[in-house]
Amino acid sequence: MVKNKSVLRSVVILILLFVVLGCNSIQSFRDSTSLKPVPIQPPSETVALLNEGENVRERILSDPASALAWDQKQNMFPVGGRRSTWLAQFALSNDENPSEPSGLYRLSSKQPSYGRLLVSNVFHKTHDLGLVFLFDYQPLQVQVESELQSAYYMPEIAVGAQRAVEFLLPPFPAGLHHLSVILITDPKSESLDMDYRWAQQQSFSEQRFDLWVDIEAIPAGTPAFVNQEQAIAGGGFRSQFEIVESDTSPYKLIEELHFEVGTENEVGLLFAAEEQSSNSPSYTGTLPLRIGVFWNDALHTAFDYELDPKLKLSEPFLLPFTIETPSEPGQYQMQVVAFPIPWHPHFDADGEWIAFNHASFSRRIPVSVIEKR
Repeated sequence: MVKNKSVLRSVVILILLFVVLGCNSIQSFRDSTSLKPVPIQPPSETVALLNEGENVRERILSDPASALAWDQKQNMFPVGGRRSTWLAQFALSNDENPSEPSGLYRLSSKQPSYGRLLVSNVFHKTHDLGLVFLFDYQPLQVQVESELQSAYYMPEIAVGAQRAVEFLLPPFPAGLHHLSVILITDPKSESLDMDYRWAQQQSFSEQRFDLWVDIEAIPAGTPAFVNQEQAIAGGGFRSQFEIVESDTSPYKLIEELHFEVGTENEVGLLFAAEEQSSNSPSYTGTLPLRIGVFWNDALHTAFDYELDPKLKLSEPFLLPFTIETPSEPGQYQMQVVAFPIPWHPHFDADGEWIAFNHASFSRRIPVSVIEKR
């Protein structure tokens, strides 16, 4: 298990969820606020696999800043240490020359960019890895040779092994944008073991990057925190949640589902109560969320939701949530991902951070989708 402050906090949140799920005497707030549906655009652009292997790794580490950053990651999270995780380092550049890792990249709208990822398994056993790419929270397909995929899959990465991949990303339109790279452990696992599902859930992560395409300043009207204190306070909320049955008391965790094709079905997103640290300034704003539903790592539906931490995170609360099943029968992995403060830039023109937050993930739930009776 991970033994640092962030993971300890996640464990505490999970314990609180267990208490809510198993106790009849606790009444959680049920939010009836309507979610705002967001159209999912059919992927018109692709992330193309260019190369993988030791040559890519050597090219990444030929940049001194990249090599130093990678050494620091490895020293912080050594193989066989107390933390089980993916070490991941991603960098973008306008040309084939390697660039140092950053949270902000300045790109040209007139040419594609090169993305390079170096990843290492510092778990305690071999795992598969899936990479999902989102541009402004819309899906990007991955082209591997002549095949288009919803994700790029890297099978059987042994403990301590390093893998490096290089992608060609399409030219992006001018403006301020966000690129998300989501790391999914064992994306094709169908295990129903709950201990495994909890551990798998804790291993998911998002790397989010600001893309400044043909701009030199943050565009007017872009959402932003009023000051750095509010950015720290707002970024401290983790928005941890679980998928539960919405019509039972106490709430029951959903372990697997059986649905008919093309139907709408209600579940509940049970958010854990959160308390701000006494060392942090009080947060006075709301927390916008982009909530996406993924089926086999393909973004299927999405909603915007305005979370008021002062009112809704003082105790656990239930958000009733309607999911639409795919139109084709089969076995699926369903996952809900919440992206806090999705449109806030993380950096200013000087490269100084002005906001931070990363996605929260549900467990992956096996779903059997059958023809309508």
